[in-house]
Amino acid sequence: KGGAKGYKVVLCDNMQNIMKLKIHYLARRVLKNFLEDGLQYVVTYTEHVKRKTGTTMDVVAVLKRQGR
Repeated sequence: KGGAKGYKVVLCDNMQNIMKLKIHYLARRVLKNFLEDGLQYVVTYTEHVKRKTGTTMDVVAVLKRQGR
């Protein structure tokens, strides 16, 4: 009986670890999409004002535009 209970505990721990990994991957994917969209707007804004270098103020302007 003791072995069966130990197995259930291990199985439960494995499920929690799998859930943590899925949350981790989901968070990374969301962050990647957020950064890609933001950088795309920064590049568009920088090209519009005919500059070759994006500045921190460009990033701030994009974040304000997105309402963040």
